[in-house]
Amino acid sequence: MKILLAFSFLITAVTFQSVAQDISGYWKGTLSMRGCFPENNIELQINAKGNVVAGDSYHYQDIDNYVKKNFRGSFDRASKKLSVQEGIVTTYHIPQRCVICVKNFELTYYREGNVETLKGYWSGNVLNTLQSCDGGSIILTRIRESAFKEVPE
Repeated sequence: MKILLAFSFLITAVTFQSVAQDISGYWKGTLSMRGCFPENNIELQINAKGNVVAGDSYHYQDIDNYVKKNFRGSFDRASKKLSVQEGIVTTYHIPQRCVICVKNFELTYYREGNVETLKGYWSGNVLNTLQSCDGGSIILTRIRESAFKEVPE
């Protein structure tokens, strides 16, 4: 009986942990996109409260060449679907020849062992226009620290 009770508790705890997943934190990936940088990195700094998410996104080549934007969105814990819409550009340090793409992300949360990922697609438009940025697939992995923790703004 004790074993059955312990097993039931374990199953309940694992189920609760998977449903109550907190996606807050730092997520890094690369974009499949033509553009300003030869390598298109992205970092999402997600703050989740309930099903509402907000934070900052950095599209960058390195910490000296980047665009920072605020974002808002939602996370459905049952389906593990995350929708993010970038908004206001708060800071940028890019060459004059570059254009800024304001992006939307449709992502799904996955966990395999200790590796957490957000996988899906993004779309977007060049800032203040209807010109498409072409969009594509994206995979972000949870990281412990932001690449931008020491960047003065």
